[in-house]
Amino acid sequence: MPLDKKTARRSGLAARAAIPAEERTERSEALMAKVIASVPHDRMISCYLSVRDELETSALVNYCLSQGIPLCVPRVINRRDMLFLQIESLDQLADSKFGIPEPREGRVIPPEEIFQIFVPLSSF
Repeated sequence: MPLDKKTARRSGLAARAAIPAEERTERSEALMAKVIASVPHDRMISCYLSVRDELETSALVNYCLSQGIPLCVPRVINRRDMLFLQIESLDQLADSKFGIPEPREGRVIPPEEIFQIFVPLSSF
C-alpha cells in the first residue's frame, strides 16, 4: 500500500526527533565534513539554513562564506514559490515569520546557475 506524503513526512520527522541530540550532532558533523571536502570552490552552492532538529548545516555555510565559495540560500515567497539569493555574510539573514533564517537581500540566482543544492528531507 502506498504511503501518502503527509504520513511519510510525519513518520520521518518523528524518527529524526527520536535520535538523541548528541548522536544527531555527531552525524551532522561527520556528514558535513564529507560534504565540505567535495564542494567545488568555483561553482554556486545552495544550502538551506537548519532549524530545530534538522541536519546542522552551519559548518557548510560558514565554510563557503569563509572561502569565498558562491553561496545562495532559499527565501520563501509564498506556499509554492521560493527564490535563491546569494549571500556573502550571515548579516544578510533574518528569521522569517516561521522562524527560518532567510536572506533579506542578495542577488537572485536562477536555479540553472546552481551546481549543488543541499535540501532538508524528512523522508524520501
